[in-house]
Amino acid sequence: MELTKKQTENLNKLFDDTDFIQNIDYDNCISYLENDANKDTLLESLEDYINEYEIIYYFDAMKYLLDNDASLVDSLSIASSFGYDEKSLDSEILATLHYQKSAKSELLSMIDDICEILNIEE
Repeated sequence: MELTKKQTENLNKLFDDTDFIQNIDYDNCISYLENDANKDTLLESLEDYINEYEIIYYFDAMKYLLDNDASLVDSLSIASSFGYDEKSLDSEILATLHYQKSAKSELLSMIDDICEILNIEE
């Protein structure tokens, strides 16, 4: 699926106002969609892209956690739900898991707007 200039501008505006999913290269992600894509395939494609994103390096992970989950309550809960053992966790894993969950949540709240911009029906 190739985006028009207007679609790209509208997506830029939409994604610029987000907290977590600004890092997604949605243009690249959407380009792999077929022209007959629907809401579910779009959502799956964007979620796959989110799942590939990792927060690496100790400093970046600690900064992310300090800004978004200083108590680590949410991050530890997410890690526990994925079956992580506390001994196998580090700041990069916690930050990545928290980011991915937050980004997916943000994406879900925007998916209808994204579909409208891309002229994708359910």
